[in-house]
Amino acid sequence: MKILISYRDLVRKYRSSLLLQYALEALGHQVWLRPHWDEEVIFARAKEVDMVLSGQIAEESTSRIAKFTAAHGVHLVINSSEQTATPDMFESLVTYDCDQLSDSVISLQSIASRDVKEFIDQHPRLQHKDKYKLLGFPRLDLSLDPNLRDVEKSHIDQAYGLSRFKKRLLYVSSLLFEDTYTDVGSGDMEKWQYHKVIETNHALLKFHEPILHGLIERYLRPEGVLLIKKHPWDVSDHLERRFKHPNVRILDHAEYIVPCLASADAVIHSFSTSAIEAWILGKPTISLLPTEDRESLRLNHMRDEVFASSLEETIACLESYPRTGLKESVDRILGPYGDGKATIRFAREIHKLRPKPEKTLKRPTLRYRFLPELRWRLEEHGLRRPKPGGANAKMRRLARWERLRPLVRTRYHAAFRDYVQRHKAELLG
Repeated sequence: MKILISYRDLVRKYRSSLLLQYALEALGHQVWLRPHWDEEVIFARAKEVDMVLSGQIAEESTSRIAKFTAAHGVHLVINSSEQTATPDMFESLVTYDCDQLSDSVISLQSIASRDVKEFIDQHPRLQHKDKYKLLGFPRLDLSLDPNLRDVEKSHIDQAYGLSRFKKRLLYVSSLLFEDTYTDVGSGDMEKWQYHKVIETNHALLKFHEPILHGLIERYLRPEGVLLIKKHPWDVSDHLERRFKHPNVRILDHAEYIVPCLASADAVIHSFSTSAIEAWILGKPTISLLPTEDRESLRLNHMRDEVFASSLEETIACLESYPRTGLKESVDRILGPYGDGKATIRFAREIHKLRPKPEKTLKRPTLRYRFLPELRWRLEEHGLRRPKPGGANAKMRRLARWERLRPLVRTRYHAAFRDYVQRHKAELLG
């Protein structure tokens, strides 16, 4: 089959999508990777694809791909990059266009969390529950497999001069502010209550700041460093303005989280799903949340998390971490599917699908596709920078990241090829 993998951004989604591409190509499929914001529908039409593999489509702004595939008899497969949420938000994982159930438009969706799978199995309105497969979390294969998680660690250590520091503390920010939502439509803003999210994040930043400054002075001291990893879609300068300190390193937005975790001794966050990856790597994590907010902001992966609500509590946890068995927490979340082979299982499920007989997608004539295909080829080799679909800072950054695509592919080529070779017997079945 001809398959288009549409990914959200280069920071996390591209690497796991690239690994899936290697697996699918080993099964004989023709596969392209494209950022979802950059002419994905035009690309799909030009290549006459049989399948589009996308991230979550719950929002009004992302549901257009579901409408396109449904209208043209093309398979739509969902590979969610986030599989954890507060239980009241589980329905967002099985909807499209804000409130329509997605089982009517998808052919397959990979599910990682047993909590989510149980929610699906008990859902009274889902008609095609067999489309949701509990396969593990493909994104986590890059941290579960030792040969994949170490690919970029030396790059992080060298780029930020970390070898001279005896203590390395990583702050993973999940905070997003007004700047991030400048291109979000009113329907999505209202449905997902993004205004409330912005207010909550401002309050959390105000809560986090004095604790982080205290950690710099009282815990890290001159021999330690605080690494700050902003959310990839945070285009504000709040953290840069508030943490101008010689022992602070604000990591580039384009850095991948796994090597950042690998380079740290411990991780501070609020409710980031990166905590799962940290536990896989054996890194202690602490969630900084006010006591009164812990229930409302506790995602389903945080049952075993260590919480702190003051500088004193945070330092006490860092000096004498109150938990053991971090890997056991991962096992409770992923069960038998935490073996680093979710990508292999997902590729096999995709391989079972066949082009739909009702497919109506027709390739444009050479006159209408020559220039776009030339542009795409130049972008694929880093010779041309994609133009963002909007004028805001987030879209400009997404376009800027795409120049790094050949570099990322080069870094991971040998490791991904080896991964597929090691699991070839299972992949071919």
